[in-house]
Amino acid sequence: MISIFEEFFTKARALAFLRDYHRKYPGRVFGTNVRLGFDRLQQCWKVTGHRFNLKNNQRLIAA
Repeated sequence: MISIFEEFFTKARALAFLRDYHRKYPGRVFGTNVRLGFDRLQQCWKVTGHRFNLKNNQRLIAA
């Protein structure tokens, strides 16, 4: 599993990163689980989550 943790000063940049990440690693293929949140203490936007490291285009099997 590969962890994702990125911080941005603006919401627009965070959304752009999130959009590009979902295009590069679609959830149905890589099991991507990424979310956007705002940290009130540090006053920044955070993109956090994970994706599975699948090889040879293996697909996740829904149970």
